Amino acid sequence: MFDEMHGAALAGVAELDNASNADLLTSISAHHRMQSVHAAAELVAIADLHNRYEYEYDAGIEKFVIDREDLLAGDVAAALNISHGRALGLVDTG
Repeated sequence: MFDEMHGAALAGVAELDNASNADLLTSISAHHRMQSVHAAAELVAIADLHNRYEYEYDAGIEKFVIDREDLLAGDVAAALNISHGRALGLVDTG
C-alpha cells in the first residue's frame, strides 16, 4: 500500500540533484498537500472513534472507569506512538 501511494514520489528522490528550483518547490507543495490530506483523514478517524465511545457510554454498552476523552487519548496515543498529552491535544473537543 505504501509503495502504491508513495512509490512515484520516492522514485523521484534520486533525481533531486538534477531538479530545478521550481521542480523542488512543486515537489514540496505536492508533498505538503499529501500530508494535509493524511492529517485530515487521521482527525476524521479520531472523531469517529470519539463518537463511538460517546454512544457506547450513553447507551450503557461499555462501562468506562475513566473519562471518555482520557480513554480516547490513551488509545490514540498507543495507535500513533505519541505521548498521552499530545494525544489529548488531538482529541480535545472543547
